[in-house]
Amino acid sequence: MAIPKTVALKIERAIEHVECLHAMHEAFFKTHPYAIKRIVSNTTSDKSTSTHLLVWERYEDPPVKMALLIGDAVHNLRSALDHLAFELSRYGAEKSRQVITPLQERAIQFPIASSQAQFSRIIGRGNLLHVESGALKYIEERQPFNKMPQFPDRDFLSIISSLDNFDKHRTINVALAVPSISRDNWPSELVGSPLRTSPTVTKHERGGEVGYFTVPSSLTEDQLSLSFGYGLLIQGIRVQSHPIPDLLSRYIASTVDFTIRPIADQFLP
Repeated sequence: MAIPKTVALKIERAIEHVECLHAMHEAFFKTHPYAIKRIVSNTTSDKSTSTHLLVWERYEDPPVKMALLIGDAVHNLRSALDHLAFELSRYGAEKSRQVITPLQERAIQFPIASSQAQFSRIIGRGNLLHVESGALKYIEERQPFNKMPQFPDRDFLSIISSLDNFDKHRTINVALAVPSISRDNWPSELVGSPLRTSPTVTKHERGGEVGYFTVPSSLTEDQLSLSFGYGLLIQGIRVQSHPIPDLLSRYIASTVDFTIRPIADQFLP
């Protein structure tokens, strides 16, 4: 069947929040909130080497509303899964001529588990009460502990659950990712020279250190051109290779294409 109406509405709302987030994300970076400058000083008494210190010239915290939009998008996506679980339970109860009590109804929830033991505990609490065995097996096979047994916490369902649980009690943290620094047309013998960091680098504020490198003093800044890239991340997610709005769009698409739609097509009338 088609995706149940209440499930579809929750998905649509999640998409709307991500669209707002995308617009805010673009507007924020159009203000050029980040810039790094270089301060050059001689390192040795004979002036044979120079240290190039990189510091924040401009730094702005991301808008707090970004975190709220992320939380709202994730919550609606998690709710879509729970509405799907309720539709499965309601359909199973109707077929077996059972009645779901208000107390039982409150316990119904789509399970997201990182281990077989956790999944069994969740099911034992009545989260999928009256759900038919075929649907139950399908849901179990697509749990994070089955899809990514080595790293279940990296599965998109685990991430959605984790962010939703975090957002219930605290604001999700949006922070600047470590800036990417590219060496542009450096002399070949220096391309691999290390960019060092120090404990003070963690200070994300104007004047705070980003890193430094030491090179022969004979080389000018023009010969050691640098370019910088900036991006935001959601703290707590280990792998983030896309901008936050694109990342959330991928979570929504994965949830719909690999979980919600197949279950609705196969196990609901």
